Amino acid sequence: MIYIAALVLLEILLFFTNYRPGTFLIGWDNIMPEFNIWLNLQRSIFGVWQDYRGLGILDGMAQTANLFHTIYIFLLSLVLPQELLRYAFIMLSHLLGGVGFFFLVSYLFREEGARTNKKIFFLAGAMFYMFNLGVIQMFFAPLEVFVIHFAALPWLALFITKALKNPRPLNLLILFITSLLFSPQGFVPTIFVVFCILLGALSFVHMIKTKNFKTGIMVILTVLLANAFWLLPYSYSAIKNQTVIRNTRINEFSSEEIFYRNKAHGDLKSVATLKGFMLTSIEYDQAFKGDVLFMLKWYQHYNSLPYQILFGAVLLTAFAGLIRTVLKKQNSMYPYALSVLIAFIFLANNTIVLEQINNVIRAVVPILGEALRFPFTKFIILFTFCFSLFFVQGLLFFDKLVKTKIAGIFLAATAILVVSYLAFPAFKGQFTSPLLRLELPNYYKEAFSYFSSKNDNGRIAVFPMYTFWNWQYRDWGGRGSGFLWYGIPQPLTERAFDPWSNYNEQFYNEMSNAVNTQNNNLFTDAASKYNIKYILVDTTILNSITRYAINYDSLAKFLEASSIISQKKTFGKLTVYELKGNTSPVFTIDKPVNISPAFSFEKEDIIYSNLGNYIVDDKSANISYLLPSLFSGKLQQDREFETEEDKDTITFISKKKYPPLGKNAVLEVPSLYSAEFLIPVEVKTSQGKVSISLLQPTVYINNKKIEIKDNPIEIVTGFANLSHITFGDTSYAVPFKNGVVRSYIFSNNLNTIRIGDGKSGETFFIDTRNIANSPYLIPIIEERIEKVEIVVSKVKGPFGFDNILSQNYDLKRNIGGFELYPGKKASNPKREKNKAILEAQGNSSAELSFYRDNLFHQASYIVLADSNYKSGLPVNFYMDNTFENRPEFETKLSKDKKTNSFVIPKTEDVFQGYGFHFVVKSVGTEKASSSIERISLYPFPEQTLRNIRILVNTAPQYLVKNAVQAPIEFTKIVPSLYVAKNFDTNSVLVLSQAYDSGWRAYQINGKPNFIKLALPFIFGKQIKNHVMVNNWENGWTLDKSSIINGQSSIVIVYLPQYLQYLGFILTLGTLGFVVFKTVRTHRKNLTEDDSFDRLKTSNISPQKAEKAAPDETLIAPEEK
Repeated sequence: MIYIAALVLLEILLFFTNYRPGTFLIGWDNIMPEFNIWLNLQRSIFGVWQDYRGLGILDGMAQTANLFHTIYIFLLSLVLPQELLRYAFIMLSHLLGGVGFFFLVSYLFREEGARTNKKIFFLAGAMFYMFNLGVIQMFFAPLEVFVIHFAALPWLALFITKALKNPRPLNLLILFITSLLFSPQGFVPTIFVVFCILLGALSFVHMIKTKNFKTGIMVILTVLLANAFWLLPYSYSAIKNQTVIRNTRINEFSSEEIFYRNKAHGDLKSVATLKGFMLTSIEYDQAFKGDVLFMLKWYQHYNSLPYQILFGAVLLTAFAGLIRTVLKKQNSMYPYALSVLIAFIFLANNTIVLEQINNVIRAVVPILGEALRFPFTKFIILFTFCFSLFFVQGLLFFDKLVKTKIAGIFLAATAILVVSYLAFPAFKGQFTSPLLRLELPNYYKEAFSYFSSKNDNGRIAVFPMYTFWNWQYRDWGGRGSGFLWYGIPQPLTERAFDPWSNYNEQFYNEMSNAVNTQNNNLFTDAASKYNIKYILVDTTILNSITRYAINYDSLAKFLEASSIISQKKTFGKLTVYELKGNTSPVFTIDKPVNISPAFSFEKEDIIYSNLGNYIVDDKSANISYLLPSLFSGKLQQDREFETEEDKDTITFISKKKYPPLGKNAVLEVPSLYSAEFLIPVEVKTSQGKVSISLLQPTVYINNKKIEIKDNPIEIVTGFANLSHITFGDTSYAVPFKNGVVRSYIFSNNLNTIRIGDGKSGETFFIDTRNIANSPYLIPIIEERIEKVEIVVSKVKGPFGFDNILSQNYDLKRNIGGFELYPGKKASNPKREKNKAILEAQGNSSAELSFYRDNLFHQASYIVLADSNYKSGLPVNFYMDNTFENRPEFETKLSKDKKTNSFVIPKTEDVFQGYGFHFVVKSVGTEKASSSIERISLYPFPEQTLRNIRILVNTAPQYLVKNAVQAPIEFTKIVPSLYVAKNFDTNSVLVLSQAYDSGWRAYQINGKPNFIKLALPFIFGKQIKNHVMVNNWENGWTLDKSSIINGQSSIVIVYLPQYLQYLGFILTLGTLGFVVFKTVRTHRKNLTEDDSFDRLKTSNISPQKAEKAAPDETLIAPEEK
């Protein structure tokens, strides 16, 4: 016990050197159920559908695995204040891992440990496991799943080994309970997969050695069944969600960069010395107002000569232990050798051969590549766990070599001192980051209390929405993915939830666009469409993208000017607004329009803006929008269109499929005057006459051209021949070329045009305010659409440019401020004929940029860029608003396609000027190289193209916006179960949760009871017409059969939730079975012991008794 006491004292010392009174340990990724324990307990029990995460999502990780973590926090809360709970849990888990390691090595090396002086080597091994650099990096910004994984490995390895050696029920029961208590390591399922590597290695070696496959399988099943309550539902979500998760914008833009950051430390030396990407991570320090090395003290410590020498000695000792294992054929250590080898393969992904293996794995299994983009965080604890075991093995080996007792004691003392030196910064306040020990402003707790007193169905939009990135910085020091949802019961539209849902992403697109453009109509539409009840403005949030201040005054004025908003509460720097109108999560809508096709991403839902509520119907839609989305803010392959171009035109080719049209279809093309800010025109002159025509888009359906006829504006001049024309509003003067000029005029404006013959001129005015802007209606002969193409003209002039590279542009070098990769630091942008080459390596970037101060923010544009990708990260392209100092558009160029096209929509109603930036960056040791060979830019009629639609049996004059939502009586029982009552027939019942095929609706006759509610699919009748409403939420079309005698109810249930219920049954059932077997075996053993004692007292030897009668004759009748 003296060694355990030493570990406890070390942990106490560690706590007091890393705790600042009055602070929370908060930031980065954190799990903080202490803000509302009962709320988070409920969320774990009913965790498959998570309604609090934005618009509702299918669990993308394994939130249900956090059940026992929440229970632990509850138990700690009985004796500790709230701010201490996370500190205590992290430290106790760290201690538990060290103690578990000590018991494991005591068991594995019990022969050597039988002599007391040898156990001091076990203490040295436990200390190394607790304080090695790999583990320190995982605790510096601790996430509970890694902390629990650290604590779990030694205990689970110990009890798995015991159960394999002797699979009696008691050992299986201990293993089952231990697995259950450590189940929160499954919160990040890849961590559980890593643990399963160890489980599989232990079981595999045992089965090969003993040929006893039954025991190995029994042990594996025991562990899996203990985790069935989260493993079963997660298996479903992993299969269903893998494509969504991989293709969300945050993951698309960050996964490869994260992988390269990890790969920079995948060389042999870094892996051997446990150096990961955390050691070179750069963080923004609010107090310093600049970037700092997150683990500066550890970085300096690691690079010191004493550290390198002493760790080299530790490494040699561990290697000696590994060699001893192989030479001595110590079977008990083989599983750990196999585990450390597998972990090494994934960690050393920048080492020859292993790099190729990792690349093949990422290419063949994309979802595994996504899950293992952080190989360091996934494998380092398993690696250091096995490393520490071989370190102990090496110490025991050297102890045998020195032979004398005094030399052995000196060796042990030296080992402890070496480990203590390696861990020294941890005891100087560097075990957890000082940047994460923060005083939480009291107004957050006030907001938690306020919202806890409100109905938990009201969805909250969290502002500001200045970026789609989910990493936030706050002026009081907070940093990370956020924490509000742990204390607020209502759904929150935080960016942290976007990586799991395309619908959450789209909400951000629409709402941020409405606020940035200061468009009250769009804001009202987005709030209504997404069922927003509250707005929470957190003015502590900083602009981490450009570092310019966020204009909170402008945001407040915009919100307060809205007629649907009223300010309710202010808590310090938090302001709460409440919205009027329906905010019930269950309601009905009447006579929605059937629309096709659905779209995934766009800045504005023009369908909702035009028509209000609608249903997506791919079979028999009344209205089909030909290009509902021109969004190109994701990757090129995510666009819902393709582009082709020639010298004068750009062709948009839809990727969508359309329903049959029938015989009464009409193509509706809006007038350019009604939708666009810049109107493209073609001016022709002949014999002194001027004709001004609109450059209308040309529509092709099934390769057949549809003519859009328009009457030109005719002007008669007093000149015989005209030489030039000047567009006065844009100060654009241009000569006629073959009697033709193309340029732009402004819509809703009195345009000044001056024409002349080179000697004199005349001025004319075109008042676009008085020009009719009715749409064009053209009958469609085609009954089925196979292909849609829309052609627009390229128009140069003051706003259009054929190739920016032939004009002025800038090349910039950006060398990072930290010497992280010596010898790899390079940024080399250079100009060559007709192209710019951008190269970077080692925390640097190369940039091509240009500015166009005359570009109106009210207009839309298209950018065409030809690039040639060579290596590293692809070219990052972003466009910034030079007036508002914010990025308006960000994406990446394709690695595969030469020509990239990006549609830039309107960003606001005022101001001019954009900056365009093409950046190649290296985040590690990789060389990033691409060339830019052409950049073209043209104004573009984005709104017109998106509003082109086909009407089937629908007269446009009768299309009136209908956004009415009628709340109905409902009961929310749990997040996956609702009961609706008193609804109207011939309407659509809507559940305001993100559309998912797992949602089902059942008609229940009579009064619903517990059995009917629990099993509606047995006792109810399914309403089969499940539709997508407003492009994101669930709806069911009702008719008269939905109500019988006016007493029907509709039960809405998320069926995959039953997988968790089944998992609970399996887990609890297995626990009950193992307990039963353990008790039964225990009683049997007691009976046999009692019978043996009576044999001894009767002076009959057991051998004689066995010959005299069967075993059961030795048991008294009453005992039978």
